[in-house]
Formats: sequence, C-alpha cells, structure tokens
Amino acid sequence: MRVLILANDIEALGGASVAAVNYYNLLGAANFDVDILDYNSISRHYTSRYGLFYKISNWIFAPLFYVFNPYVYFFLRAYVAEKKVDHSILHLYVGGLSNSAKAALYKSNVKVSHVVHDYRQICPANALLDASGKRCEMCRKGIYQVVARNCKNNFFISLMVYFEALIRKNFFSSSKFIFRYIFVSEFAKNKHIEFFGDSIRSSVVYNATPKPTLSKDVRSVYDSELDIVFIGRLSDEKGILELLDAVSGTDIRLDLFGRGPLEQLVKCRAKSSSNIRFNGALERSEVLDVFAKYKFSVVASNWYENNPISVIESLSVGTPVISTGFGGLPEMAVDRRL
Repeated sequence: MRVLILANDIEALGGASVAAVNYYNLLGAANFDVDILDYNSISRHYTSRYGLFYKISNWIFAPLFYVFNPYVYFFLRAYVAEKKVDHSILHLYVGGLSNSAKAALYKSNVKVSHVVHDYRQICPANALLDASGKRCEMCRKGIYQVVARNCKNNFFISLMVYFEALIRKNFFSSSKFIFRYIFVSEFAKNKHIEFFGDSIRSSVVYNATPKPTLSKDVRSVYDSELDIVFIGRLSDEKGILELLDAVSGTDIRLDLFGRGPLEQLVKCRAKSSSNIRFNGALERSEVLDVFAKYKFSVVASNWYENNPISVIESLSVGTPVISTGFGGLPEMAVDRRL
C-alpha cells in the first residue's frame, strides 16, 4: 500500500508537524511505501515553475485560496496519479491546503484519514478560545459566533475563517470526504462527538516519539543544576504569561525555548528577572538533549491540549512534567504524576 502523509509544515517544531514526521518514520519502518508532503513543498514546486506570477496570484487571491487553493488541487491530482497513492493521512486542518487536498484525493478515489490535533472542525478559530484567550464553546450556537465575538481579534480574519468553515461544512462535509478521524486523545474525540454526534468514524491513537538517542547520558534529576524548562510555542494559549507570573520573584529557575507572538514580551521579562532565561528556538535534533538536562519540564497551557509531543519527549528522557489539567493532559497522568 502506498501512503501519502500531508502536513502544513514538516520543518516546524510544532506538535502536529513532529507527529506527521513520526508517522512517516513509523510507517516506513513497518515497510509501508510512504511519502510525505507539506504546503511548503507544493509552494516551492510552483515557485520554481512560475516564479513571480505564482507569488502575485497567491497574494491577490489569498482570501479565496485560503478556502480552496487550485494550485494544491491540481498538484495533488497529478501527484496521486503518478505515484499511485492508495491512502492519505492528513495531519492538522489548515486553510489553503486541506479543503483542496480533500477534494483532489476524493476525486482520485484515495481514502483520507484525518489526524486531529486541534478543534478546527468544531471551532473556526481552531482552539476553542475566545478573543481574550478564555476557553469558549459558543460555536455550539453556530459558527457565526467567530465573527460575532471577533474571536481572532481581527474582524477580517474572523470573517475569513467563518467563510472557510461555512464552505467546508456545506461543500466538503466530513461524512463524504473523510474516511476516518484519528484523534490523539479521548478528550478530543468526546468533544467532537458532543458537537457532531457519535456518527463519525473515528479511532484514538496517541502520539508517539522514536526511542531517544541522546548525545549525553541522562543525569539524575536530583543531580541536575537546572530547575524547569519550557519548550514550545510562545503564545497565549500555552499559558506563557501565567507561567512567567508564577515563577517571577521566586528561587525557581526557568528556561524557555521557542518562537511565537509573545517572543518579545518573554525577552523583556527575562531581561528584568534574575531567575528567568529566554534562549531562543531549538533545532529539532536538540530538543531531547535539552529536556534531559532539567529536573522538570512544564506545560502551562490554558487551552484544551490534546496529546502534546513535548510531554512525550520529556518523559522519554526521564524528565518529569509539571502540567495543567486541561483537555487530554489528564490522560497522560498516572496516579497524579505525569
């Protein structure tokens, strides 16, 4: 069987990107004939062929291409025919890629499994958070709530994601285009069932990480001179501000690694605090070695996390995790210990 894995950006450090690459490696190790593509690789293909014309057309038609991207559609129609793909695994659901990919694969008689890493299928803003960053499920009343409540903190963007969700609901229905949903937590599965009912074809498959290979021996947490580390996206839903407030002025040493919209704020807070350090982003190959150096890692998320790769990576090198209890995080706990 030839399997095609589709992702938004396989070079990113985000959990969905890492999970897609892990799927690729695991299926390859199991002797599946497997390929992996992301939006960037498709974009590079058209840039090399059409150059400036491609870039200008993407800019002019950006709102339309966010809903349905003909470049993605025709690329995948040709790719699937050439490679004779039997099944596709779609990681994450993103504007500019997923609707077009579903349509191309359906037209080519290729079954699609969707690995669900967030809540875009039930929340156009994708995270079940309102504009203030508080957990919100107002879309139960209708997806128009994303506009009425300006959940993206930008009326134009809120309107764009609303129209994408509206068109997806009416023209790219899950019952027609998705063969099976693969949820990475029981919480996420149950939350989608609350919105959709129990008619969706689904399974729960937790994220995984390859057996770690460390460049150094893992030290005992009792011998470590470093206290707590956060590795991830520096954004509101990750609880960064609450984490900084909790640690500031204490004798707990916190190191942060990552990129994101709160990066400048984190830098400023680190400069004014003797026990907080910001270290920039890591290469993917460095993550496990860094986790292994600390007594604890921390997941401070205030949104409904699913099955964070960072928790699995931290535990894989013997570093315990201090975590909030939202979403699928309690499923990763044993006797109240992560």
